[in-house]
Amino acid sequence: MLVEDDQYIAAKTVSAYNKLVHSRGVRILFVLTYGGLSAIAPRAEQDGVFLIDTLDADEGTAKLPPNTFCIAKRTEDLGVELARQIRGSEDFPSAVVYFDGDPFMGILTRAMLAELEKHGQRAEIVETYNNDTSEFRGVATRIKSRDVKAVALLGYDQLGLAARTLRDLGSSAQLYGVATATSPGFRNIAGVAVEGMKGAVFRANPSTELERFQGRFIARVGRPWQFEASTIHSYDGMQLLAQALSTPGAITVSTAAPRQREAEVRIDKVREGLLAIRGYAGLSGVITIDPDGITRSIPVTSAIFRSDGTISFDSVTERKTG
Repeated sequence: MLVEDDQYIAAKTVSAYNKLVHSRGVRILFVLTYGGLSAIAPRAEQDGVFLIDTLDADEGTAKLPPNTFCIAKRTEDLGVELARQIRGSEDFPSAVVYFDGDPFMGILTRAMLAELEKHGQRAEIVETYNNDTSEFRGVATRIKSRDVKAVALLGYDQLGLAARTLRDLGSSAQLYGVATATSPGFRNIAGVAVEGMKGAVFRANPSTELERFQGRFIARVGRPWQFEASTIHSYDGMQLLAQALSTPGAITVSTAAPRQREAEVRIDKVREGLLAIRGYAGLSGVITIDPDGITRSIPVTSAIFRSDGTISFDSVTERKTG
């Protein structure tokens, strides 16, 4: 495999795409950056390149060109699950601070707010931040002064400062988040503020095959995975792609010159092969790709984040995040 790191920056996704496709001849590309996926999808359709996103799936990505597939948990489901937790704990009033530098956190936030409003609840404070935000004291002070009971922190490592600032100001609000709050960077900034944070995450069902895969992963990489969703979905996505490539006509090999073999990938056949896979039993769960190219069959669940890097799913089950 050829690998480029776009650092979750859409402009770098475009640069990596141009390098891989136009200089290296890549025809199938895995993409894990939401904004980058949207940026390259139209040109990938023109170039006859097949895209697979194994981190994002939502109703927006379902509208991308037909050569774009998303094999992942559904973004909106994370927002709905967070709203369900807030409602179940009656943590009102609520507030949300989310990253507006890419579409992902905005989609998640809107789904959460819509679910709350459907049940007669509105967020007291909705605040955005971006990569240039250097402090969160202003919004944290407003949250504290309005006696907010639930704060959804939906973003990346930088948002760990918001969690720490809230606790430094004496706010006892229950914090909510998603798997990005388990990253080493977020935890290093937030410190003990992560302890007891509630979240909505993807969780692979425990199984013998999952244990085997984890053992192989650690043996190859030298550490546990840091983000379960992107790791497990990517593994399943590659397994599904392998099946799709075995579709008759998906790959043709010519011998135009002596001792030279050239393979051609038929993108339409790859798409046909993926859509033909129904109820695939993967590590992510039972996977079916809908006709619009995304999965809606992978569930999310509630979790409690710990400052030591573990995630509690119930009273007896914990998993190290890395």
